[in-house]
Order: sequence, then C-alpha cells, then structure tokens
Amino acid sequence: MEHCRGCQGLEHCKQSPKGFIPVEVDALGGRYEMLRMCRYEKQERQQSKIARLFTEAQVPKMFKSDTWASYEITGDNREAVAKAKVLVKNGGSLGGNGKGLLLYGDRGCGKTKLAAIIANDLTKAGQAVLFSTVPELLDNIRESYGSSGKSTQEVTREVKTAEVLIMDDLGTERMTTWTSEQLYLIINTRYTKALPTIITTNYAPKELLKRLAIVDKAGKLVDPVPAERLISRINAMCEFVRIGGGDRRAWEPNIKTPRQIAQ
Repeated sequence: MEHCRGCQGLEHCKQSPKGFIPVEVDALGGRYEMLRMCRYEKQERQQSKIARLFTEAQVPKMFKSDTWASYEITGDNREAVAKAKVLVKNGGSLGGNGKGLLLYGDRGCGKTKLAAIIANDLTKAGQAVLFSTVPELLDNIRESYGSSGKSTQEVTREVKTAEVLIMDDLGTERMTTWTSEQLYLIINTRYTKALPTIITTNYAPKELLKRLAIVDKAGKLVDPVPAERLISRINAMCEFVRIGGGDRRAWEPNIKTPRQIAQ
C-alpha cells in the first residue's frame, strides 16, 4: 500500500502490474496473495468500454452529441419523451419481457433524434446498443452475400442478438419477399428472446401495415399476410407512441419546405 500513498492516477502508478494492488486474503484455510483492481484502472476500463460501445452503436454523426438538454419538449412529444426516459432508466426496456417502443409521426417531428438520445444515454451507462436505419440494415445483409468481410450469418446475428436494437425509418423500403423474410427473422428472434427493440416510422399503425405488405415492382399488392405477421410481433414487443407536430428541422428563411412547395 506504500506504493499507492498519494497516488495521482495511472500515469504515476508504481504498482506492477500497473493499476492493480496486491492484497492478502484468507480463504480455504490458507492465506493467499491476490491482485485487486484500483479505482483508476476501473475508471480507465469503463471509459474504454464506453468509447468502444459508442463506436459499435453506429449512432449517426449528427446525433452523437445529442442529450435531453438539446431536445425541445412540447405537448406533441411529451408522452414520447416520458416513455423514452422510463426506457433508459430500465436499461432499454419499458417493463418486463423486453418491452420496447415504436415512435411514429410525420417526417421531421423528432423521432430519430429522440431514438438517438436514448442510444446515447444507454451507451453512457455501459449498455450495448446497435442503431441502424432499416434500409442500411438490409443493405448490409445484401452486401454480405459473397463478401470477404463478415458473413451473412454474422451480420444477421449481430442484429438479432444486439442488447438493444434501434431500427430507424421502418416502412421506407420497398417490400419484397426477401425484404419481408429478413425483417421477420430479425423481429421474431428479438420477440422470442425478449430483447428490447426501438423502432421509428413515419407511418401510423394502419398505414405501416400497408407499407409492410409485399408488392411487385409496379407497387401492386402481392401478399398482405407477411405484413400482418410483422405487425403482430411488433405490437406484442413494442408500445406504440405518436409524436405530433410538423417538420421541426431547421430550414433557411429563403428556402421553402417540401410541404410549402407542394402547396
């Protein structure tokens, strides 16, 4: 302990190995010397873990620094924010059985930003999170076919078993048989394993059901059943919360929003 007197951190550590303190313990009728990790080493490892988790979380760069302080609470999003804070407090789940959250509302109402804040808070707490838009997620699976990098099995396993998965922009992709199968495998696995899943979408439940139905290249309905299975699973594993309000993204004063242009 003499080496640790007046310690100023790992840079000045005099122990060998660095960051560990030799202690004696009585066990099994004998006295043994063991190594105990010091608080500076614990802090260093926690910081390294959090840095690694932030990298692995893949939160979009524009949202990486977002916190609750940067999210404006209004009557339109108050319920969603309250649910999000409960979810963070419970380690990614609203309650038992990994109950997640589905946030829906118009484009630009703040769904992705809120999901990113959830991811940032969970990551800071040492939770493993994976954040991805649904189109990117499906592209990663497609690109893994015949790739020299991660196999398709590895890519899908990471998504299926992530401690907390955030799927952004569900319903923006054109639904084919392959797309529907991939989404079902991911959703169903997470449902059966009770793994928390957070989903954002521009579509209310009935609209989302239509968006998830399999269509042909012309957009004609081919099969509605897979969409019904998906919505059934999502409904069981997530609480649906609407975020109201229009497009909150900042627009330059001299530039019209798409809605203004349409009008």
